[in-house]
Amino acid sequence: MNQEQIIRDISHAVRTQLPESLAVRLTFKEPDYLDKGCVKRWRGRILPLRTKSIFDSAWCFFEIAAHIQGGGAVGFVCFPENKKCGKGIHMATVSEIISRYAASHPNFTASRRGDPAQCLFSRYTAMPPIDLPASDLSALIAETLPRFEHLLVTK
Repeated sequence: MNQEQIIRDISHAVRTQLPESLAVRLTFKEPDYLDKGCVKRWRGRILPLRTKSIFDSAWCFFEIAAHIQGGGAVGFVCFPENKKCGKGIHMATVSEIISRYAASHPNFTASRRGDPAQCLFSRYTAMPPIDLPASDLSALIAETLPRFEHLLVTK
């Protein structure tokens, strides 16, 4: 199975695993290919449909990644200092949300507090069956999305 199809399959599984009331509030972006030097991967982004919160398709989103070299990851990426994500006013809260999640979910790793990119990922050295990353990402979205949506931004 190719990486683009892996992204589609995980997205579909996440959509079905989330409670319907949450799934209908999300948009699942089409997979795209990222080639940034040594980073080569297919990725799929998940965002709320309508938002005045920190979410932005380029700067703050949930993501599925399938690496060309094998393996992949699911998680959350945010650049809270970016103007589209609040110009830093939510940095401490974003850091706290992802740190707490990582502390209670040992398969997830959080970036350090104060890093410009606040990330939370579960990484896989070899891409496991679709159900594992889908389950990891569904749980992450269900627990953190409501908290992130309360972080309002004037855009």
